[in-house]
Amino acid sequence: MNKENLKIYVILFRTLFARYKFHMIILTALGFINGILDAAGIGLLIPLFSLIVKNSSVSQSKVSVMIMEIFTTLGIPMTIASVLIFMSLLFIGKALAGFFLTVVRIYIVNEYENNTRIDLYAKTLHARWPYLLGQKIGYLENVMMIDLRATVTLLKQLCQTAPNMASFIIYLVVAFNVSWVITLITLGAGTLLLISSKPFIARTKKYTQRITMIHKIIAHRVNESVIGMKTIKASGVDECVIKREKKVFDELKKILMKSSLVQHGGTGIAEPLSFIFIALVFAFSYKHTAFDLAGFVVVMYLIQRIFTSVKKTQTALHAINECIAGTEQVLNLNAAAEANMEESAAQEPFVFTKKIEFRNVSFMYDANHPILTDVSFRIAKNEMVGIIGPSGAGKTTIADLMLRLFVPDSGEIAIDGKEISRFSLHDFRRHIGYVSQDIFLMNDTIEDNITFYDDSIDEARMIQAARMANIYDFVQGLDKGFKTIIGDRGILLSGGQRQRVILARALARK
Repeated sequence: MNKENLKIYVILFRTLFARYKFHMIILTALGFINGILDAAGIGLLIPLFSLIVKNSSVSQSKVSVMIMEIFTTLGIPMTIASVLIFMSLLFIGKALAGFFLTVVRIYIVNEYENNTRIDLYAKTLHARWPYLLGQKIGYLENVMMIDLRATVTLLKQLCQTAPNMASFIIYLVVAFNVSWVITLITLGAGTLLLISSKPFIARTKKYTQRITMIHKIIAHRVNESVIGMKTIKASGVDECVIKREKKVFDELKKILMKSSLVQHGGTGIAEPLSFIFIALVFAFSYKHTAFDLAGFVVVMYLIQRIFTSVKKTQTALHAINECIAGTEQVLNLNAAAEANMEESAAQEPFVFTKKIEFRNVSFMYDANHPILTDVSFRIAKNEMVGIIGPSGAGKTTIADLMLRLFVPDSGEIAIDGKEISRFSLHDFRRHIGYVSQDIFLMNDTIEDNITFYDDSIDEARMIQAARMANIYDFVQGLDKGFKTIIGDRGILLSGGQRQRVILARALARK
């Protein structure tokens, strides 16, 4: 296990124990109970077979003695019927413990997935604008829906570790009590099998990293193509776009096939090897020792269980390495969003009664390209101001600075003499009506696009804004009026109508 993987496990375990400490304790306890009941049921096979074949040679083994003592303490005669009834009760108890274990695990995993998705989405929306500008279309969606599922799969594997280890330890204890020699040989064979699968596991991780990257490329390009579909069709380049994406899809198919073959090659060999090993042990025991059927059946069952545990471990290791790349993406997004959170410590309520001022404001996107240099002007309340100039002169930058999407490199922006950073960021932006060049409309009703998550805007205020934006008559002419769905990005409206809906949104906010 390398340092990067270990770091991911540590972060996940911290998250788990911080949020679900009680549930993890229950999960571990149920795992041990499940293993003990299973092992006890296995141990009962020895006296059962002894009774069936009427052979007392195995009755002095530690497992048999312990079980006989339990029957004696409970005052139950050891007969075939009583042993079968006791075994049935044990396996019913094991099934119940397994059911509750599954319920707890499902709760932890689904709760973690839901909380993490909400947390990532909220942190991204609260991130600074310069950070968001660098994000590609579709990446956030891919991380939240695909990479997060990889994290959840990894979490499932980690949640299964405690019960699986508990069962494995109990199998070993029982197996050592029955035949320590065969148990040691089985452990050695299982260890060699795990070591031999290491190259396959390393390849799985390598393939998964590439698969994760291709998923991001596909998510970005599909979203990009949908947004630019009209331009793609108008330019007649749809076949070129399809040809470009076909290469990515073909590469994804090849890597997925390779990854599946590697995983099967690593785990598929465990089952035939376990059978061969059992056959060799049977041949050796039958030919060279005082053969005992009851003890041998139990030993073979335990060997099979131990090899099954080895196979589960191999499968888990493949699954874990398959999930590492996606988990890294989730953790990286979370860390980046936290490092780029908007600062909004100020809680002073917004007040605007006199004027807005730019005082020697300078701003640049990078050191070699200054956009604004010592810009100063003032806008009185109720005054309308237009800023004109060539492309790249800084008109949009001034608007972005007023929106507090960017922070001036020097100088300050003040409202009624107070620097705008003193106002609560949320309260400040709630007092701004913004109509951008890039129109943003939801695939929702006209009403919801005008009110835009603001419950304080009632129907009368919405209608007034629609009249002022000169779109009310058009909306009234629609079959469903303000309840009309306008399609993705307002595609069912004309360009001018989309602009008027956006204008009505700004006016409704006053």
